[in-house]
Amino acid sequence: MDVPQKLQVLGKISWFMGQAQEAQLVVGLVMAFSAFAQALTGFGFAVVAVGAMSTMPWLLHSELFNVITPVAATLGAMVGFILLIPFAVAGSDGDNVNEDNPGLEWDQILPLLIPCTVLTPVGMQLNNMVDPLLATRVLAALIMGFVVYKLVPTVTDALHKHNGDATGAVVASTADDADDAAPSPLQSRTAAIILGSAAGIFGGAFDVQGPPLCVFGDAAGWSPARFRNNVLAVVCLNSALVVAIDAVQGTLGDFYYCYFCLTSLPGVLLGVVAGQYASSRIDPGLFKNLVLVMCLGLGLQLLTVS
Repeated sequence: MDVPQKLQVLGKISWFMGQAQEAQLVVGLVMAFSAFAQALTGFGFAVVAVGAMSTMPWLLHSELFNVITPVAATLGAMVGFILLIPFAVAGSDGDNVNEDNPGLEWDQILPLLIPCTVLTPVGMQLNNMVDPLLATRVLAALIMGFVVYKLVPTVTDALHKHNGDATGAVVASTADDADDAAPSPLQSRTAAIILGSAAGIFGGAFDVQGPPLCVFGDAAGWSPARFRNNVLAVVCLNSALVVAIDAVQGTLGDFYYCYFCLTSLPGVLLGVVAGQYASSRIDPGLFKNLVLVMCLGLGLQLLTVS
């Protein structure tokens, strides 16, 4: 099949028949917003890209769906390395390291990265064995589980504040003490290995490593800057591994993979610039809320895919 025929296929599976540019535009816009999310929060490229694409029936049930994960992994890894280079340079100079510019904390990164790397091929094999619709349900469950994990303490605190009586204050104090103690197991090295392993499996299957890493980062009390750097390091290195394995297996020679990577590149670069600009002007509370809202919206969307 030559190039004109392949472009004709794009037109047949788009929302508007005969418009190959429409598929190019939709994928490009999704990838651009994915880059914005990655630059803003340190993760989210594949969560947004694969999640959003999975909500589009014309793509989910077409031959193009198989190239979306490699495209997201390639562009996500590229975005990650672009964002990490300045922090890696800063981290090599101890005088420039501070709370706003912490560099790369390898003592925090490696316990997550090593099991993530080891189990990535397992996730890739699982992806080849399951139906795309079932995969989207699993992905939705992963994302919604993370949202519930984040919402429970927030809702509990809100209910305690709403009561406002002495009994409520005592219960709230007890609950706060329990909340302070509860995350302790999630800060351990064992928790890092378990959550890193989960990130590797889901990273290999869907190129979505973020939620398990976010659970660990939240329990560890990382600041927004540390959160972005540490999570981003694991995510982009794991995405690069996914791309390398795909290359060895010969799955990156597909026309549509190259087509969507090239046509999405300008929007991705603009998304990186916009995300960096926004991240420098956002407060920690709003930062956490944005991460939660983004995950909640995508999880709900994926649950409605048919």
